[in-house]
Amino acid sequence: MIVSLLLPFLILLFLSYKLLEKFQSMKGKSILILGPNCAGKTTLLKYLVENKIIKNYIRSAIVEQEKLKKIKISNGIEITTAIAMTGDEVSIKSWKEEIVKCDYLIYLISLKRIVNDSLGIDKTRCKEELPIDKLENYKQRVLSDLKIIKEHLQGLRKSKVFILAFNFADCFSFYFKDKFEFEQKIQRIIDEFIIAAGGGNIIKCVIGSLADETEAQKFWDSILVKIKEAL
Repeated sequence: MIVSLLLPFLILLFLSYKLLEKFQSMKGKSILILGPNCAGKTTLLKYLVENKIIKNYIRSAIVEQEKLKKIKISNGIEITTAIAMTGDEVSIKSWKEEIVKCDYLIYLISLKRIVNDSLGIDKTRCKEELPIDKLENYKQRVLSDLKIIKEHLQGLRKSKVFILAFNFADCFSFYFKDKFEFEQKIQRIIDEFIIAAGGGNIIKCVIGSLADETEAQKFWDSILVKIKEAL
């Protein structure tokens, strides 16, 4: 008797939950861009907004948020907001709140600071705008960041897409000669970061450049492909 009375209510509750779930999936999605200083966070953010690459280095504000023209991922799913945060110690303490709120997380890494010049760094293309952080080794800094992010993502991974985006590939002349072989040569280096972030089953990885609008679009398209694969 009680069950029969409760059944319509339970059905209504279930349908309401499904409707809410569908509504949530159709809401505009957000991307959070993290990484050390000079990794390309602001450059990527501004490109997504203006389709232009800024030529001069601009240090990010602690948090920069931009509304985007709707970027369609799949039926009913669109990216409408992008947020970039600096990589200094003060900002890192605020990462968790934004990681929890975002749908897609991109961590940018500078290839020119983790790959030695045995692959042929093009000095004419690869000029440091700022000196490498003198207080700590860049590689260890990135590994430390990834460990922090991994901890913040505990219990959240099912609803997040986490991408490691390796920028400044254009600094290596070999990259333009044979991109596939270039990626093969640096795979062992990249694997160390993937493992630190949680492993290949969880982390997606892309390699590219924000040197100009053409390269930036290829880089962004690669990121979108990884997002779609994870859905």
